[in-house]
Amino acid sequence: MLIKPLFLSVLVICSTLALAIPVQVGQLVRAKQSTLSTSSVLYPVSLNGKQGYIDRTGKIVVPLKYDTAFFFGADEVADILLNHKYGLINRDGEVIVEPSYDNFISFSDGLAAVQLNSKVGYIDISGKVVVSPEYDLNDNQDFDDGFASIKVGSRYGVIDKSGKVIVNPIYYRPLLFSSGRAPLMSSGRWGYVDITGKFAIQPIYQKAMVFSEGLAGVEINGKWGYIDQTGQLVIPTIYDSVDYFYEGIGIIERNGKLGYINVAGTLIVAPQYDAAGWFSGGYGDVELNDKHGAVDKTGKLVAPLVYDDLITFSEGLANVEVQGQYGFIDLTGNMVIKPQFGMARNFHEGLAGVQIMINGHYKMGFIDQSGHIVIEARFDRVADFEGGIAQVEVDDQHGFIDKSGKYIWEPSK
Repeated sequence: MLIKPLFLSVLVICSTLALAIPVQVGQLVRAKQSTLSTSSVLYPVSLNGKQGYIDRTGKIVVPLKYDTAFFFGADEVADILLNHKYGLINRDGEVIVEPSYDNFISFSDGLAAVQLNSKVGYIDISGKVVVSPEYDLNDNQDFDDGFASIKVGSRYGVIDKSGKVIVNPIYYRPLLFSSGRAPLMSSGRWGYVDITGKFAIQPIYQKAMVFSEGLAGVEINGKWGYIDQTGQLVIPTIYDSVDYFYEGIGIIERNGKLGYINVAGTLIVAPQYDAAGWFSGGYGDVELNDKHGAVDKTGKLVAPLVYDDLITFSEGLANVEVQGQYGFIDLTGNMVIKPQFGMARNFHEGLAGVQIMINGHYKMGFIDQSGHIVIEARFDRVADFEGGIAQVEVDDQHGFIDKSGKYIWEPSK
């Protein structure tokens, strides 16, 4: 994601108000789940309006009896939906929570928020209720650093992973802990409280961000810098706005231009770009005069500013756009697969989905890192390969293929 100066300042301001996470009134905020993703050893499939799970061979492991079967995440479980109630299933196909809750939110720190009758509680990965649903709906229920925000009426507090109330619900904003600190406003100024709810860093800042990688952005007299967990100003307040750190690198703004610094405060890339992306895989996407390139953690421009678009590097190659066509460059900026595709996905497990014009219609298939088509373009949409399996779509119906292009599950609804 590229960030532009105006958006960066808005993001920073929103984060201080604990409103950076979109809220759907009246229910838990669910993590977005892609309809084209394959990150599990069991895969959700549909037939005749019902859904269940298959394994890598296409064998039905969980009967197709649910209204919706979601993909598995990093927490090793998946949501199932039946008659408007949510349950959980593990990677062995065992139902660990029968569909009984009004909503789930993804696991964080080993616990997941559940909603029942407009109240929120928590369960662990085995489905055991750790905190009974007794709290009001909250903008952010995730556990982080072992703590989660709770809401009672219009006031917020904090619980630990055992459900013990650490900070009584007396505050008007959620306490979002990271590195043992949470930003909180008092008398019009921002500071940071510890897990007891007491100010560990006094409220002296105009604005304050949540800690990331041990540092937090703060504003003093209209300028931004970073403090550490003790409140010491470790990066001076000399920037017009700042962002969170990713992979040890943060975006900074000065005079309407963006650059990068590291957690030591060293200027990696002087502010000079119109837009800059968060670092991922060791590289950041940058934009100047509507042209895209990429920099590494030394600040070196590894991909020149000549592309209409540039997607993050993956498996040593980055997807780039030139005059409406997509190809791939390597880590030195050399074009290794010339722009020729209507669109292209990043490489995963040695293959990338690409869009090719066939008889006046775009279809998608897969290429290898030499640019050779290894799975013919016959699909409307494709996902990335993970675990040797990719989901595909044909005529609004979803199926799964292996790396030979063979269906392990024919597209169906």
